[in-house]
Amino acid sequence: MDLLHDAQVLLLATVLALSGTAKLLSRPANAPERPAEIHGVPVPAAEPHWAVALRHSRPATVALALAECLLAAALVVTPHPAARIAAVLLMVAATWIVAELRERTPDAGCGCFGDLSTEPVGRRSVVRAALLAVAALGTLGGARTALEIAAGGPWQTWLVFTAELALVAAVSPEPAELLRRRRRPPVPCDRRPSPLPETLSRLRRSPQWRHHRPALTAQEPVDVWREGCWRFLAYPTRDAEVVFAVSTAAHDRTVHATVLPPEDPPAPASQSAQSPAQDAAPLRSDEPSSHPTAPDTPASTADTTTPANELLTPR
Repeated sequence: MDLLHDAQVLLLATVLALSGTAKLLSRPANAPERPAEIHGVPVPAAEPHWAVALRHSRPATVALALAECLLAAALVVTPHPAARIAAVLLMVAATWIVAELRERTPDAGCGCFGDLSTEPVGRRSVVRAALLAVAALGTLGGARTALEIAAGGPWQTWLVFTAELALVAAVSPEPAELLRRRRRPPVPCDRRPSPLPETLSRLRRSPQWRHHRPALTAQEPVDVWREGCWRFLAYPTRDAEVVFAVSTAAHDRTVHATVLPPEDPPAPASQSAQSPAQDAAPLRSDEPSSHPTAPDTPASTADTTTPANELLTPR
């Protein structure tokens, strides 16, 4: 009987550690957008539900992931019944939530293993949660920690643990999704969908943002554009503008920043109103000049002018 209890402790500690780590490493997922209509038939709006709100809440996901990691560590280092009762309550609650998600949002994943759980919630996810709840109940009769079992457990314990882990993997959609991702060629960064919230999250975790943030006069960008594998965000300051370049690659957290100087001030209106042509033009005055003007057709000019036919006659 101790063999079965020990196997459940190993199984539950392994699954909790994998689930919590996957949730912490996953990127925040946006709630799926419901279409307004399908084939001309209006789609009714989704009713708000606590299970759906909990599934798409990043703080709730992080809190659940930390709880799973702490329970896994407790199963590894202590045989105290409080840790095992907490694991039972967590697995029973997880079974209830997964069943609710299957009824409320059958087109979305359960998020049990972070962004690997993208397949719509089906019967397999509910069966897996129920099996893990039964395994958690099986840990209540054990008296050894997972660390003690791993150090000196018999081979029969490891055989039962391996068989149960294979059963859990068989009813889980995540291994197939992981294999598909490994076979799928990576999307080039210049064509990869990169939502703006993801870019802002990367930017605000970077040291460049922390360095320039005190000088910014606005917390939202005044201009955003994307070129190739980079998204650029311009933020105003008192006398300049800071432009951040954030990589749009899947696993690249590179962020660059540059400070653009202010533009040259425009010329004064008194100087810009007069053009160079006006400066070069002679001044006009309605007053008579003090100097006498020459006659319109002076005789000297007419006498010295050479006719055009003489210039063309060869000498």
